[in-house]
Amino acid sequence: ESPPASDEVDQGSLVHHLEEELRNSQIDLKGTIDDLELSNEELKASNEEVMSMNEELQSSNEELETSKEELQSLNEELNTLNRQLNEKMKELEETSDDLQNLLTSSDIASVFLDPNLRVKRYTQKCADLFNLIASDVGRPLSDLSPRFLDGGLKDDCQGVLETLKPRTKEVVDEHGHWFLRRILPYRTRSSQIQGVVITFFDITELKNARQQAEESEQNWRRLFEKAEVLVALYEGPEHRCVFSNQRFKEVTGRSPEGLNVRQAFP
Repeated sequence: ESPPASDEVDQGSLVHHLEEELRNSQIDLKGTIDDLELSNEELKASNEEVMSMNEELQSSNEELETSKEELQSLNEELNTLNRQLNEKMKELEETSDDLQNLLTSSDIASVFLDPNLRVKRYTQKCADLFNLIASDVGRPLSDLSPRFLDGGLKDDCQGVLETLKPRTKEVVDEHGHWFLRRILPYRTRSSQIQGVVITFFDITELKNARQQAEESEQNWRRLFEKAEVLVALYEGPEHRCVFSNQRFKEVTGRSPEGLNVRQAFP
């Protein structure tokens, strides 16, 4: 006896349904496999990126390590330079102190001018000659009011800067004191010219002694000139005549000035 037709229809429908589910499952499986492969590729790409980033980080780390070593080396050099600079600063301070003490204790009037002839520093002796006060540092020479007569001072300073040759001159102040004014180029340790130095040596006593000597010479010249005896004065290693009186010239018929003994009396 054959099964009923309805049973065959149910079985066919079931098979169809199962086949449909199988196809859907296969489609889902394929999609899942595709997604898995895509995810795997993305993961692989991500892994490569991570490896690349790791290599870059490692390279950066090596560069940082190298930079760190360079910075340490540079820091050591800077520390060395800093110590040397501190030593130089200490030496400079000591030199400055020595110079200041020298200028303070020196009895020589000195003033230091920069290349523009502006006051840099001065001694107390020079302060009296130029009417200088502390606020005058930085002022030009032409603005000062010296207490001595020296109309060519500025020109001489400029000339020393141009020729680098010292210039000297005798000047007298308002009280009649005489000074030997000397201008020298101001040289640094590296031989650079950074202005001029003006010094004033008090030569009042020397000037007075010279004047007394000249007056004394004039007196004995007048005395010997009127003498009735023959007088001729010879000086120096060559024994040249520097004076002969009128009586000597009349008697000998000679004027021996400038001649030595052998020339005067051959």
